Amino acid sequence: MEPGGAPPPGGEQLAGPVLHRWLSEPIPAGRAIPVILALALIYVLNAWTPSHYQQAANILGVSGVTPALGKSRPVRSDEWSVATPYFQIAVASGLGPRDAISPYHEPLKTYFALPSRDWSMGFKPSLWGFLALDAAHAYSLHFTLLALAALAGAAILLRQLGCSPGVAMAVSATLFLSQFVQVWWTSSAPALGLCLWPAVVFLWRARWWWRLPALAAAVAVWLIGQLYPPVILATALACGVAIAAFRPDALRPGRLLPGALAAAAGAAIAWLHYADLIPILAATVYPGGRIADGGGVSTLQLAAHLFPSLVTQRFEPIPLWPTNACEIAVVGSFLPLAIACLCDHRALLRWGTRRRRALLIWAAGLAAMLIWMVVPIPARFAPVLHLVPPARMLWGFGLLLTIGLAVVAANATWLLTRARVGAFIGAALAAWVVSKLAGSL
Repeated sequence: MEPGGAPPPGGEQLAGPVLHRWLSEPIPAGRAIPVILALALIYVLNAWTPSHYQQAANILGVSGVTPALGKSRPVRSDEWSVATPYFQIAVASGLGPRDAISPYHEPLKTYFALPSRDWSMGFKPSLWGFLALDAAHAYSLHFTLLALAALAGAAILLRQLGCSPGVAMAVSATLFLSQFVQVWWTSSAPALGLCLWPAVVFLWRARWWWRLPALAAAVAVWLIGQLYPPVILATALACGVAIAAFRPDALRPGRLLPGALAAAAGAAIAWLHYADLIPILAATVYPGGRIADGGGVSTLQLAAHLFPSLVTQRFEPIPLWPTNACEIAVVGSFLPLAIACLCDHRALLRWGTRRRRALLIWAAGLAAMLIWMVVPIPARFAPVLHLVPPARMLWGFGLLLTIGLAVVAANATWLLTRARVGAFIGAALAAWVVSKLAGSL
């Protein structure tokens, strides 16, 4: 309660001023960054990775391969049966251009980056450790750098879009720890960890001779890291809408056109790397012939953006859902519910009235993604979008939703009264109980 003011609806605040100060001041970054770096160092020194390679070891009959923490899961076969073996082959082949183990000596190039001793290694910073460290620590450093890139990229982008330091750091961690990122991380870390850096560099307030080459490099590093169109296109759409909504000043022609040319230069560098592989992949039924119609995303998955535990029991889908943990993943968080329950709605309405144009652009972007996910639009009527299966658009939708809510949260007045906190906890628990009871029937 403000000195001399009336108590807020629902009684006296529990910690509102403290929360507002933590979200607004730059103190959290100064305290959190050393802790994050220390944890990253411990992670690398122990040569930890998120690999589920125990599954491959079990098939090969190799005993004694167990995770340091947690349990390996067969659903992550893109990693333990594809990505990690590729890294093993690259290391065993001396980081050369071809598989030195196989009698066929096939080229060591696939749609994700592998350590190599050629020009492309300059655009694979997360893999530089393979040039100096043993394979175990280099592989650990690879995942560590991508995790740090994901956290830093999201935090910086949110600051550039107008979020306070505390909100930027909290929402960055929320994105990284979200269900979608975590279940796809082992096989899609380069695509997800590097995806926000082109937008960060585009918004960078630096002289053009620094910014444009950096933008070309950021695009090249991202695309060479993992050439996965669904994530690339969904991210580009989400970031484009977010910038149009919350940083329209960056889209003036004098900045946008040179930026587009720099991004095209980065894409050209990636094409030089993949030029021999792209025609081969394009001629395949999968993934080259992979096009998708719109629609098919479950209402439960959309609701899970508000209640993240709605579609899971432990790490698996609720029993009524015949799919797997990866296919149900969304970028869900309790941020929408927190804003609904814990913010001063009148103050938020006044702020929204002043930012009507930004909020309308944000809402229009979300609506377009939502239509693609739920309406059965034939692929021929949606060029470019048809390369993003509706279930993968959940990444772009969740990313854009979270970015916009972060901006809202940074400009909100938080009212942590007993009634409001009770409503928040009650709604979260009710959704959890309903989903678990329904799933067990």
